[in-house]
Amino acid sequence: AHYLSTLAVTRGTDQKIYCFSYTGDMYALPREEGTLFHFADRVHTQLAVQARGGLVNGKFQPLTYNVSNGDCIKIIKNNADETY
Repeated sequence: AHYLSTLAVTRGTDQKIYCFSYTGDMYALPREEGTLFHFADRVHTQLAVQARGGLVNGKFQPLTYNVSNGDCIKIIKNNADETY
């Protein structure tokens, strides 16, 4: 509920995209850096280097995918067994 109220206050008035990790952590990305790659880099630089894509709201997307406000993201690393 806290996440939704945060989005409601910032929607349309901010130049950032607010998205969430699958564990519930919120990340604010500048609109010009709103791809899955940038999200992975924000979480951890090494994660971005090892990433091959991500699950956005449960659907696999490439690292070039532009995230939107409220998206829930799980980064998929090159090792098939590892996610973040």
